Amino acid sequence: MPIDTRHPREIRQDIRKGKLSGITAGLGQNYVQANLAVLPRDLAYDFLLFCQRNPKPCPLIEVTEVGSPEPVGAAPGADLRTDIPRYRIYKDGVLADEVTDATPYWRDDLVAFLLGCSFTFEWALLDAGIPIAMGTDTASPNDLGRWPGYFEHVELEMMVQAGLTPMQALTAATGNAARVMKLDDLGTLAPGKAAPKKFSLK
Repeated sequence: MPIDTRHPREIRQDIRKGKLSGITAGLGQNYVQANLAVLPRDLAYDFLLFCQRNPKPCPLIEVTEVGSPEPVGAAPGADLRTDIPRYRIYKDGVLADEVTDATPYWRDDLVAFLLGCSFTFEWALLDAGIPIAMGTDTASPNDLGRWPGYFEHVELEMMVQAGLTPMQALTAATGNAARVMKLDDLGTLAPGKAAPKKFSLK
């Protein structure tokens, strides 16, 4: 369910000017969206091999020339330092900064990788009537990078930002998720189905 059908070039200009700073779901109908990973040249070849050997989770769209912030094949004229709403900067594997302009961090030895993003087709799935389910990447309570429960609420908010109605987002988190996992006794409030006490049908 696209919320901005303009050409990506126009959308990137708004991002560069600071007019768009949120997630990009729902933007650029019928165009490919990408995730961005930028690494030093010394590590780029190993990451390229990893992507080639794992094409489903890391579908390569383009790899830039060393030091170049322009993806000349996928988006000529774009600047990967400024045309993305937010950048997370990692140093030695630890999040060091979060910025809206990566220019101060750009170096001549950096290589940018554009990887396929599910935002490209989520709206098309909805229009085709294919159910979207939520929460399948929930980690264990021992995973310090993700807290079950909290991140599901964040994901609900992002689904609505992406163009789903609040009811579609709730259905993705409940009924659709249960159907995908084949948990027939969960997911909806109905006689004979399991439910938390506060939602009991008694």
